[in-house]
Amino acid sequence: MAFGLFIPVPLFAFPLAVLLLSSRMARRTEVVVAVLAGALSAGWLLVPGPFPDQVLRAALVFSTVAFVLLIRVEGLSFTHRALLATGLATVGVILVFLAFGWTWDELHWWVNSQRNYENSLALDSLRANANAALASSLESMIESSVRFEADNFAALTALKLMAGLALATTIYHRIATFPRGSTLGRFRDFRFSEHLGWAAAIPLLIVLLPDLLRAKVAAFNLLLLTGTLYALRGLAVAAFAAGLAGTGPLAAIMAFTAAFLLLPVVLGVGILLGVLDAGMDLRSRMTARPAKD
Repeated sequence: MAFGLFIPVPLFAFPLAVLLLSSRMARRTEVVVAVLAGALSAGWLLVPGPFPDQVLRAALVFSTVAFVLLIRVEGLSFTHRALLATGLATVGVILVFLAFGWTWDELHWWVNSQRNYENSLALDSLRANANAALASSLESMIESSVRFEADNFAALTALKLMAGLALATTIYHRIATFPRGSTLGRFRDFRFSEHLGWAAAIPLLIVLLPDLLRAKVAAFNLLLLTGTLYALRGLAVAAFAAGLAGTGPLAAIMAFTAAFLLLPVVLGVGILLGVLDAGMDLRSRMTARPAKD
């Protein structure tokens, strides 16, 4: 339900339907869920929509097909399978752009126009209800968020796809009689290959160099994606440490509330912890027994 408030439901319903259809369904529950998820996804995928929505739908199809096919590869964790699927989806969308002659500038303009139109309707509704002061105070903040979404549409789409794959995999392994592929695993154990560091180092270098304006757009998007993954890894390290310390539910709720209120600080610390864990494997050090004399 929380996912559906911020991200279109088919982004997890479509992968869930395909995962169930690709495995041997032995119970009525699996068939019913597959049919419902497939029908919901088909309705969303086939309805005409603006350019950004069509790009998102194409990326969803590419990533889902790649994710399900990668089940056949032994030894792949969910994280690596989702990253590979997202990367293959990116290649697929780029090929579609080249085939139809679409450009990033067109997509950027469409995202700006679509979001500004939607937000203007909401602000007009606020003004009509005698909340002009609130509408004016929100206007600049909304403009900044729209600009951020338009500039980082590729990274935000990749994160949405990975979140959808994560939720679909969780539900799939809970209801499937004969599930295939690796499970999502515990958040406290979340990690990925250290080679992903190059996906952060190279775009960071591009951002710091002068000129290269076109490359900077791709670099910023890649930095946002990898930065989010490192922040999640750092938060997983914190969750692992809290588990070792025996933190109770009340302390966990208080920590979550504090993290929400201090989100920029938490993300910065999370990225730092994630980078340190990638190089030093902090969780192994926490559980390592001290050497005997």
